[in-house]
Amino acid sequence: SAEFLVPNGTATRFTLPNMAEGFMKLDPGVDPEPVMRSVLPERTYRSVMRFDSITSAARPFLESGAEIFSHGDCHPRNLFLSPEEAPKRETVAVDLAGVGAGYLGTDIGTLLGSGMTWHIDEFRMILSSEHLFFDAYLKGLLLGGWQGDRDVARFNFLFPLCRYGMSTAGVAVAIGNHMPRRDFFAERSGEESPEEAFESYTSRLPLLEPLAEELESL
Repeated sequence: SAEFLVPNGTATRFTLPNMAEGFMKLDPGVDPEPVMRSVLPERTYRSVMRFDSITSAARPFLESGAEIFSHGDCHPRNLFLSPEEAPKRETVAVDLAGVGAGYLGTDIGTLLGSGMTWHIDEFRMILSSEHLFFDAYLKGLLLGGWQGDRDVARFNFLFPLCRYGMSTAGVAVAIGNHMPRRDFFAERSGEESPEEAFESYTSRLPLLEPLAEELESL
């Protein structure tokens, strides 16, 4: 039923104000930029501000595209594959609270981007293989009858990926500022201590800058 569908939040997810309220737990209206400047290493701070600028500029182009049906929280821990010996191969999705509107690329960007916010090995695997994921995604679109431009698919793929990249800085601030979810974020990083988790998350965003630059070029 349409009453259960969630409005499209792709463009507003992981903006600086969104992270200020979510990860950083700042009071409404408090500017997150000075907090990030005081907590993050200079290199990471410059990266997150660059990502914010690029994705903000890209947002009107994203929003000019057609809306599609989206899972809304399509990350690897919400998808289950059939066993190899199963007579019918299926992918079963759970956690459907975010089902609703999205854009082309919303779910694949979430699938990869969310993985970048967990264990460092998962981050490295995704970063080194993202073109393989994109090529498989594009092939699926074409097999499904999509006839759009490859650059449009690539743009829509990169936008949520870059926004999720931004979120690693918000997670780092939550850890560095001893926010309520500090231990949760530290545990899912795969590191042995909050201090090592903070270093892990702050190191990730600069490595994603080539993706943001590609998004800007598109």
